[in-house]
Amino acid sequence: FILSTLYIYREHAQAVSEEMFVATATGEKASITLPDGTHVTLNSNSRLSYIPKVYNKDNRQIGFSGEAYFNVAKDKKRPFIIDAKGLKVQVLGTKFNLLVRKEDKNAELYLESGKVLFISLLKNESVALFPSQKLTMNQLTGEISVEKELDNQATAWRRNEMIFRNAPFETVLKSIENVYGI
Repeated sequence: FILSTLYIYREHAQAVSEEMFVATATGEKASITLPDGTHVTLNSNSRLSYIPKVYNKDNRQIGFSGEAYFNVAKDKKRPFIIDAKGLKVQVLGTKFNLLVRKEDKNAELYLESGKVLFISLLKNESVALFPSQKLTMNQLTGEISVEKELDNQATAWRRNEMIFRNAPFETVLKSIENVYGI
């Protein structure tokens, strides 16, 4: 009985310490709720990971690539941190859309509500964003630019819309390929 209990405890401890992954394929979307109550909606070809054993202890840290809409649960004691290619995003409670794909030239963050601290790891530069602002970071150089976006174009994918304004044909084709796998 004691040996069985030790074996089950050890197996459970191992399972809890492993990293959890949620991923979507081409044309898929997925919604998940993290242990702290944060809601995440993943767009196609996206991946989110976290370690349950340490998540929500001192901070709430996840790894991410792709595109997702985050509705972060408020917690002033434990910041929500997103690690992605060449950048880090830190928030306490807010709603925003983040697009970070390896193959894309730029990473984008659109802030719907709250406040976000965006950190370019390449330039070691940080920018605080406020509602209705869109940040674009060149993933090769780490250069950051911020502009006002009033039409909510960044979250059109959540409404099953694709909006293109003065976009090069390559961008349109790439978006269609990503969404429909064509």
